[in-house]
Amino acid sequence: MSRGVKVMGGLMVVLAGVGMVSGGRHPLFRAAVRANLAHALWHIGATAALGRKTPGVWTAAGLVLPATLLSERALDRAEVPPPPASSVALFPAALVTAHTLAWAWGRTAKR
Repeated sequence: MSRGVKVMGGLMVVLAGVGMVSGGRHPLFRAAVRANLAHALWHIGATAALGRKTPGVWTAAGLVLPATLLSERALDRAEVPPPPASSVALFPAALVTAHTLAWAWGRTAKR
């Protein structure tokens, strides 16, 4: 498993804990679910645009997308309000954070 997957998984575990404690109502959790949807679509879109398999596409299509859609459905049924539109800024922040941490982890692992 790549470092990037582990880092993103770790971020999602922390945010899932926030969701669990708040009953899914914390805006940060709701924003994370939406950002996760964008994350999955980004991987799938990159593969479609390039016409070849790209890193992360199997995890995105087989695990992240279905789990995120199920989460969205459950939150909608529980009448949890959607995150604010400004939460879309979390996607690039999470992307940069995960890639930076994975890169730093790789740099320290080589020493």
